[in-house]
Amino acid sequence: MTGIRNIMMGIGFSLVLAIIDVLPSVASSSPTTSIKAYVMGAMIPVKPISLPSLSKSKHVGTILSVVRVPGSYAVVVKPLASPKQVWADVPPNLANVLTAYFVQMNQTTSFYLIGLRGMKGKAELGGDGSFDVYLKNHTASIELDSTSGPILTAWSMAAPFFSSARKSLKQSGFGLSKPIQHMIIHYSNPDTALFSFEDQHDQKVAGYDFYQPNWYASAFGGSAQMIYRANNADWKYAPWVLNAGIQALDHIGEPQNGGKVLRFGTTPKVTSGSYFPPGSAIKINQHIIWLQNSWFVQRSTTVPNSRFPMAPYSLMIGTYINGKLIPNSERVLATIPWMQQYEWVNQPLYDFSSLLRPTVGRYLPYIETWAGYGMNQPAINDLYVFDLKSGNHRLITRFPLFGGSFFAVGTSRDFLAYDKSGVVAAPKNFTNNLWLVNLKTGKTTHLPTSDLHGQMVKAMVDGQTIHIPLVEIG
Repeated sequence: MTGIRNIMMGIGFSLVLAIIDVLPSVASSSPTTSIKAYVMGAMIPVKPISLPSLSKSKHVGTILSVVRVPGSYAVVVKPLASPKQVWADVPPNLANVLTAYFVQMNQTTSFYLIGLRGMKGKAELGGDGSFDVYLKNHTASIELDSTSGPILTAWSMAAPFFSSARKSLKQSGFGLSKPIQHMIIHYSNPDTALFSFEDQHDQKVAGYDFYQPNWYASAFGGSAQMIYRANNADWKYAPWVLNAGIQALDHIGEPQNGGKVLRFGTTPKVTSGSYFPPGSAIKINQHIIWLQNSWFVQRSTTVPNSRFPMAPYSLMIGTYINGKLIPNSERVLATIPWMQQYEWVNQPLYDFSSLLRPTVGRYLPYIETWAGYGMNQPAINDLYVFDLKSGNHRLITRFPLFGGSFFAVGTSRDFLAYDKSGVVAAPKNFTNNLWLVNLKTGKTTHLPTSDLHGQMVKAMVDGQTIHIPLVEIG
């Protein structure tokens, strides 16, 4: 990448800046407007053109071959699995023209961009957290850039589209270049601007600019921009290319067309019981422990699993005295992922984590419940234990039931018990599948069904009977 990135890390294209008096109604009450635009790399808008249609197609979709985009990473990143084919929302007659480009962003995040067959390029993860993808052939190109690190880079990328970014730049002593020609801009939501224009080389251009004024933690950092540039012959593929780019925002948890951003406070609430979702805190002596993720996107109120986390969860601990969290006592114990790309479901799955009550204040069990958009039940549940003394965590077992959260877990002293069949349904419909884990030694023992008494496990360990009440998860 060249241009301003050599001056300010995180921008994958050259954006010329100097103060101008722009129209104040960039994001006015009218959702679509033609405004004066700015130089974006070597592309200079010479006239506005209509935005590509992004409405959902009426066809049945088709299978596209997958091409893995090679990556260059500033940190060690192990390759994620990528399928050879994926189902895509494109017309069947384009299966021989388009392909799905698999892009790995970091160790846990990946997505697809749809483009013309035969495109070449690479993905780059910078040491400052910025991420860029560039694909091209002799007739078209796709570029996706995101920022991290200095907030100035996010303001610079968003400045042509968002008045709040221009204001922030001006207050920091920077400005915008002189106005040139026009482009069409449509604000699909307060965070996302779609744009299109024709440039000085008779190329047609469409894309989006995504901007978070308050820069909440997310995979795309403070701002992201995607650009599709093509000749007249390949412009007809713009709807499919741009749709895939917008879905990339959605698939890794960013606000997108039709999504409502839900922001919750970060102050935890101490609660009782055995099951603690994000925001609910467990009191242990003079400390509280909780999962924190204060930013979600709501795509629908009627579709199951439609509220997605938009950043990793933080396992937090803080000092709690006289019913109050002591300011500045909070610290992060661990980071829990929020999204993974699973090959066998051909879609991202999102984590809906929850804590279970610790055993004697040391071993903290927690569950990572993975579900995709529209799934009636989770695809998989992972049971972990975090050792508050050593700071280590380990996977205890997986519950890949593809249809529910029908299992039960309990802890007592240094022991954890779980029933993979569930409790309520088990006596009549299922055979219990009981296991006991010694959290100190890691030894796992399969228990007989006779050790289950209602929802209580009674097991003999080293000549002593231990009692472990099970909590149904589901």
